[in-house]
Amino acid sequence: MKTFILFTLSLVLSVLSQSIQITEPTDGTPITPGQSLNVMLEFPNSLTGMTHVSVVVSTRDCTQECSQQDASDSLGKPLYVGDYAPQFHENNKPPYQNFTVKIPQGITTAKTQLTVAHFMLVGASASPLLEYKNVTLAVNSAQVRRSLLGRILV
Repeated sequence: MKTFILFTLSLVLSVLSQSIQITEPTDGTPITPGQSLNVMLEFPNSLTGMTHVSVVVSTRDCTQECSQQDASDSLGKPLYVGDYAPQFHENNKPPYQNFTVKIPQGITTAKTQLTVAHFMLVGASASPLLEYKNVTLAVNSAQVRRSLLGRILV
């Protein structure tokens, strides 16, 4: 029984240590609504069998502190929905894939949360796993004022 518990615990820790990372943009990156933004998603090379199914890259205005928003409640506005197939590009980096997304117009807060939802199948039994990662982006304040003014005038 102890062996089974240790095996299960080591499998869980192995899976948890291997998760998607948002390496671009970084926390606090300034953005302007309407601009194109590169999103780089890395995933460490894994000894555990994994099948990446898909990712969703989205933004959500921070009506409260961004760190208090739960991505599992709402992803906000999807910017990319589709396949995720990280590849090795450089020797000193783990496998990654880049996505170019367009920041939506109409952001009304000074900060927005960029969220990645990553769905994968893990191990020989293909256990489903959904994980979320976030970074907070700083919105150009002049654009926020224009967006708010436009809503007041309409």
